[in-house]
Amino acid sequence: MIVKDFFDASDRRTWLENLEAWEFSKFLAGLRRHQFSTVDSRVAALELAASVGLERFPNNRYVLAPALASLLDCGLVTTVVAHLAEAREELADSEYLMAVFGRALGMRGRRNSRDVAFRLAELMETRPLSANELAWVHERLNDPHHQVPAFFEPWPQGPQALERLERFEGVLQVPNLPNYSVRIVASRTQIERFANRLKNCLNTLTERILADKTRIIGVERDGHPFEAVEVNPRGGLIRQWKGLSNREADPTTRPTIERFLLEIGAIRQRRPGGALW
Repeated sequence: MIVKDFFDASDRRTWLENLEAWEFSKFLAGLRRHQFSTVDSRVAALELAASVGLERFPNNRYVLAPALASLLDCGLVTTVVAHLAEAREELADSEYLMAVFGRALGMRGRRNSRDVAFRLAELMETRPLSANELAWVHERLNDPHHQVPAFFEPWPQGPQALERLERFEGVLQVPNLPNYSVRIVASRTQIERFANRLKNCLNTLTERILADKTRIIGVERDGHPFEAVEVNPRGGLIRQWKGLSNREADPTTRPTIERFLLEIGAIRQRRPGGALW
């Protein structure tokens, strides 16, 4: 009945401020399961409850976990990662918070990092994190790509993680696709050209592209930007391949273009196995 009491309250914030920590944790779990009539009403309730919980119990992991999970339900991934970055000690000592972190990474497109975080959450049930595992967590928390949800950075494996790709020069015609070509997008002008044409957030990566911390291969059709491929220069793995408005790559042309990029050494394929840390 605790969720019903919340909806019946004339002042919901005041009602939330009178809950004890254990009641708050139980309430958040029930609120997340509640069947709302609209998405907007669900987001409004979850965001209010989570924000009050974080204000009142910022260091209580039993409130932190469901509160941050509630914010993820609202799509507030950046906010959740910021809270986890401030609560690093609690994160490193709570499998529940680690599971929330894994979900946040997955929502940011970090599928490999998500899987590692979920694996850590399972391990934390029986032992504390190692120094290398803690270093990995801190690295992910400090990752600037959390501000760019459309891109995905895979985890390089083994010796491949140390190898940087050579850059190809000029505009190259794609064999068997007469109207398609590829180029390295490496200038501010070209970055803006692709970002404007594809209607995406590519220009937010400008400084990282210019410093070759991330690499963009532009796919053009009939001389116009058609898709953008983000590649990790260290290891050569594709981070993400997107078309107009962050749509998935054209499945009819991607295999041919990807095979060509592999042949010229512009990308590499993932190798099985390798160290996780």
